[in-house]
Amino acid sequence: MHRLLTSIACKQLSLWLLVLATCQAQTLNLKNGIAVVTSRGGEVSLTPQDGITRTAQLHEITELSSLNIVTDLDEYLFFSLSNSMGIGIDQNTELEIESFLQRPFPPKKESPDYEPSESRITLVLKRGSIAIAADKISTLSIITVRIPNGEIRLYPSSFHLGYYETGTHIAVKTGNIAFSNADSKERRFITASEFIRISDQSAMLDEVAEIGDIETAMDERSSLMIDAAVHASERVVFKSGGKSGEMPYPIFIARPEYFEQPSSRPYQFLD
Repeated sequence: MHRLLTSIACKQLSLWLLVLATCQAQTLNLKNGIAVVTSRGGEVSLTPQDGITRTAQLHEITELSSLNIVTDLDEYLFFSLSNSMGIGIDQNTELEIESFLQRPFPPKKESPDYEPSESRITLVLKRGSIAIAADKISTLSIITVRIPNGEIRLYPSSFHLGYYETGTHIAVKTGNIAFSNADSKERRFITASEFIRISDQSAMLDEVAEIGDIETAMDERSSLMIDAAVHASERVVFKSGGKSGEMPYPIFIARPEYFEQPSSRPYQFLD
């Protein structure tokens, strides 16, 4: 009964937050943000709002709002987002991107080092694990990840998040994030190098089941996922859509190995 009431309350809260986000978007002139698929393994399924499932394509450009992503065994997907973030979806995962809104920015705000405007993102991790690189996000941005036993609020950070049978696993590599369970407004800050596990039972008691450091508690795959998400965020630069308020467009950055290839010129310079 408690779980049913909690589920109903969460759905009502989600609807209220969606209405509030829509009002804020209109006030701030927010538009749907975009993302680029920087790497893919396997036949990853994408289901947008129209309900027609398709396979993610490498280097495709897509809007992320109202998108459901499903990976099976040995599949993965990485995005570079127009607000400077990188997101990696690991195998056996289902992630819903409920909304991704961003305020268009002028050319003078372009930068590869920080988010050039502000954004609103709501993710819902239903099962599995993701890695997020958000070190460059604006302090004005509001980015949250909902999980079955709570919610995470992002600040500039990079971290790995998993929801399994043993509960929620959070490993923060840089920066800090905040966790709050479904029945509490209190936030617990998780800082760089910290790992925590919140079981469904401990969440109901507003407690943490396990605390540790990422050196001993995080496996190698999770660490590599964070590094890959950071790399994804650096693979693409988003240029301003101009003064007319259009959304940005992506420019791919070549891998360093590209510039180390042998010259194909049929001649050479002599001293």
